[in-house]
Amino acid sequence: MPWKEASLSGNNLTGRLNDRGELETETVTLEAFGRNQFYFDLPEQVTIHLTTGEQQTGGRCMLYGGQSFYFTAPAGYEEPFQALDIKGTYQEPVMYLATPRYETRQSLLGVEWEETSGTISFDVTWENPKGEIEIEKTDEEGSPLQGARFVLEKRETDAEGADFQMSLTTDGTGKGCFTGLEPGEYVVKEEKPPAGYRRKEERREVTLKAGEKEKLVFVNMENEIVLKKQSEKGEPLEGAVFQVWKGEEEKKTYTSDEKGEIRLVRLEPGT
Repeated sequence: MPWKEASLSGNNLTGRLNDRGELETETVTLEAFGRNQFYFDLPEQVTIHLTTGEQQTGGRCMLYGGQSFYFTAPAGYEEPFQALDIKGTYQEPVMYLATPRYETRQSLLGVEWEETSGTISFDVTWENPKGEIEIEKTDEEGSPLQGARFVLEKRETDAEGADFQMSLTTDGTGKGCFTGLEPGEYVVKEEKPPAGYRRKEERREVTLKAGEKEKLVFVNMENEIVLKKQSEKGEPLEGAVFQVWKGEEEKKTYTSDEKGEIRLVRLEPGT
């Protein structure tokens, strides 16, 4: 007799990132009579792969009993889908046999066909690994700089329409890391350089793939003021003494060199 039951070797499927950069579920087998057909609908971006080589993306899908298959979706795809209580097309035969009182052989009396009671159900969820953007802050000689403040923004708002923003300040190694990031396009801005430095570049754009880690190096230059002392004829004057102070802080004294210059570097922000 044909197999009346229908079941799947796995009902709760999870799509994870594979070596090809797409989400892929485990492979399952439809355990049912080979002529039994089961129909369900696939989302537009989901592909079913039969282990025999056939595949289909989106739309109405048909499976035969005994087939093995798995699903794939693009990295970053998040919408789960379900197929619940799917009935096959096969009808179960119910045979009635009768034996006359004094006979030793059974004779077929009749066959009725009933709707099959076996159904299949499954659900698919997608597990997207999170990405990271590491920030490294240095001066022009490659030494780490602490205290630089960065802001991370996503170029598109999230599903709820809210703006996405994160911030960090580089540590003693000149580093910081934005973690737990979904795939997408991001903008990294240096909002505030360390005291005594100025920005060489203010922002970078990053396209982050699922599970990817990007490293961005930002270089700061020392801020600088050059005072030049010269005669009316434009000749440099050495030995001119200047006082420089910030707000109510103690004055500092500087003397012009043979070029008539005083170079002030790595000044604290202010007036």
